Amino acid sequence: MSLKHVLRALLAMGIAFGPAWGQKVQLQYDHGTDFSHYKTYAWKDRDLLTRHGPEAEKQLDELIVSAVNAQLKARGLVETSESPDLYLSYYAGGTLGTHGPGEAVSVLATNAGGPLSPEMAPGAVPTAWFEVHGQITFSFVDPKSTQTVWSSTLQKKFKNQTELPKDADREVDQIVRKAFRDFPPKTRSRNS
Repeated sequence: MSLKHVLRALLAMGIAFGPAWGQKVQLQYDHGTDFSHYKTYAWKDRDLLTRHGPEAEKQLDELIVSAVNAQLKARGLVETSESPDLYLSYYAGGTLGTHGPGEAVSVLATNAGGPLSPEMAPGAVPTAWFEVHGQITFSFVDPKSTQTVWSSTLQKKFKNQTELPKDADREVDQIVRKAFRDFPPKTRSRNS
């Protein structure tokens, strides 16, 4: 495995699934854009990197896409594959941190086996509980200008999970609702 792949795996440990009320949301959009002109969209990039493996990642991707499609349909946008008004992408992953006594974990110093790997000294007991700082970013790009016109990023700390929660569909729906809560943004008309 190349250093690039090891670093990527270490830096992108998983998407945050947990109660949606604890998430931080950062919204950015082009204030000069009239969003009422956008009627169609198409998915472009979907980059999800978790520790859960390819099957779980495929399941999560399907849940995310389905939840986003439902939110956009409710707002009057139609998914299309021919000449969309917007391209939609998402990127999801996370980084390690610690909770408890001890210093923050340097992800680059963590070996590929993870912070609790067999390479730890025999009999060593960690003095901190590990958590993941998960993040997912959704963004719309106008294909004519190739500029990002809207993005929403959610961040959340959660305990280092090793498997998907049983209610992942509900959790994904809450995350997506929060991400798209203010879409489309209310913008002033250029004539006002």
